[in-house]
Amino acid sequence: RSVLVSAGLAVSGGLAAGAFGVLVGDIAAMDFTAQDHAYGSIFFTLGGFVLVMAAITAVLDGFVLWQSLHGRFTTRRHAPVANAARFGVAAAVVWAVGLGTLYVVPAVA
Repeated sequence: RSVLVSAGLAVSGGLAAGAFGVLVGDIAAMDFTAQDHAYGSIFFTLGGFVLVMAAITAVLDGFVLWQSLHGRFTTRRHAPVANAARFGVAAAVVWAVGLGTLYVVPAVA
C-alpha cells in the first residue's frame, strides 16, 4: 500500500514539476510584456498564479513523498497524504481553468 502511495506522490510531483518547467519556458518565450496591453497583464498575472500553484504542488508532493519513503504514514496516520492529494486536485483545476483561459479562449475568439 505504501508503495502505491509513494508512486502516486512521485507521479503527481513529477507532473507538477514538468508543468512548472513548461510554463516557465512559455512565459520566457513571450514576445510581449505585462505592460504592453490588457491581454499581456492578464497573461502574466494568471500565468504567474498557475506557475506558483505548480511549484507549491511539486514541493508539497516531494516533501510528503520523502516522509512516505521513511515510513511515516500508516492506515491511521495519513492526513498529510490526503491533504497533498486535495491540493493536487485543486492545482489541476487551476491549471485547466487558467491555461484554458490563456490559450484556448484567445484561439477560439
